[in-house]
Amino acid sequence: MTRTSTVSDASVPGDGDGDLHGALLFHEAAALLNLHAQAVAVQNIRSLVPVVLDINSSSYSRWREQFLLTLGRYQLQDHVLQDQPARISPDWTRMDCVVRSWLYGTLSNDLVDIVLSKSPHGSIARTTWLAIEAQFLGNKEARTLHLDARFRTFVQGDLSITDYCKRFKRMADDLADLGEPVTDRMLVLNVLRRLRRLQDRFHRACQNVLSVKTHRREATGNTKSREAAGALAATGPSVNGPDPGTRRRFRRCRAWHLTYTRSGRCERAFDDLPACTNTCKH
Repeated sequence: MTRTSTVSDASVPGDGDGDLHGALLFHEAAALLNLHAQAVAVQNIRSLVPVVLDINSSSYSRWREQFLLTLGRYQLQDHVLQDQPARISPDWTRMDCVVRSWLYGTLSNDLVDIVLSKSPHGSIARTTWLAIEAQFLGNKEARTLHLDARFRTFVQGDLSITDYCKRFKRMADDLADLGEPVTDRMLVLNVLRRLRRLQDRFHRACQNVLSVKTHRREATGNTKSREAAGALAATGPSVNGPDPGTRRRFRRCRAWHLTYTRSGRCERAFDDLPACTNTCKH
């Protein structure tokens, strides 16, 4: 009797732990089903993963990070990070289709065609994920050479300074994904070198503009000076002396000098007159 009661008392903690474990499992299963129901209700995956991959896109690392975060939010990351489980439930198959539709929803039409050609018929989300990864991380040598050339020859163009630096950082991240990381020092030096070249080009352009404006100003000033000189020459007396009519009148005055001098009509002789002054009153 005593032994029986002792066994029953010892079994109570075990039964309590089993009930607690079962309750936790039930709660976890209920939460998982709730998350899956929310994932099925998502109408537009681009509202959660705004990055859209193209064939020549350089945003694979950013897309991958955002997509994995979204999958983790709904407890679906195992569909792309792990192989197909041995036992497949209807819920797993349904959610795998949801993940595949999300993958295709974040790709351009051309990239979807390429991924479909690399994925066998009836493939799972894991196969589609690996096909996308091979598209962007495959042929690493060729892609690294192409991206490195873009990184070293990238120019600002019409981009703002902020967008210009962001593009450089994005290319550096893509090179790191390809196994060719760019140090922070190299990134900063490359950005500053391109900006310094742009500053020198802008300085030369400003000097050219100022030189053109100065030349035009000088040309305009010379033209106005010539016009003013011409106007003065047209209105003022000639620097070479009186005009021919004036000379004839003074010759006549000189010939009749005695007569006109006594009468007071000629004030001074022609020889004593200033070169450009006409003081003959008759």
